[in-house]
Amino acid sequence: MTNNQQSAGRQSFNRGIRILEILAEGGASSASAIAAELGINQSSVSRLLQSLQQSGLVHKPSYHSFALDLGILRLAGIAMTSFPIVKEAVNVCNELHRKYAYGFSVATLEQGNLLYLAKIEENVDAGIEMVELGSFPISQSSMGRCLAAIQGKDAFSRLLKKEGCPPREIKTLWEESEATSTARAEVYLKGVGLNKSNAARVFDRDGRHYALAVFSQKKIISPSQSGICLTEGIQKLCPQKD
Repeated sequence: MTNNQQSAGRQSFNRGIRILEILAEGGASSASAIAAELGINQSSVSRLLQSLQQSGLVHKPSYHSFALDLGILRLAGIAMTSFPIVKEAVNVCNELHRKYAYGFSVATLEQGNLLYLAKIEENVDAGIEMVELGSFPISQSSMGRCLAAIQGKDAFSRLLKKEGCPPREIKTLWEESEATSTARAEVYLKGVGLNKSNAARVFDRDGRHYALAVFSQKKIISPSQSGICLTEGIQKLCPQKD
């Protein structure tokens, strides 16, 4: 295979992945709309969509539109067996929720976005949200701040600048987050964003940084109480080896 063929193959692969992301984020879409978002010819998009359709990853709910097909769930189910942290995160968040009645989530940073492995709200009938890219700003999220800070000042500044935070605010947020993330203590926020309080702490597993968060839109969780919840959860997610 020549270098040009390899380059073309990588380009097609990347575009195919981006098409799946577009359909996952926005729902059914036409080939022309996808082409406009990617900035390429509609004929190229149509060929990629045809390949994805043949693979069972995309289907046509109507004549002019394309949407994700159930093959995505099959692929996701196979992939999930390689990530036991997801199942454990769901179990731990459920267990902590039943015990403390707060909201809990586990996430990591993926390409500058919060990627939730598990999330349960305070409502008793709330469902688990698994592997979902969060649109909540990193600057207003305790887990977003501590996960960004653990990567260092440059990465922290770059991520918050992407959100539109002014330099002075980034400097202040870095100073607030640096000490706690470095010491692996919790980042505690009160009255920020949608929550009356939320706190998070970074933990390492399999060579990657994750964060466990506790939050409430109904009440203020004291720093001591959030510390108890986070310590218990992280001990379950990262049990000490004998």
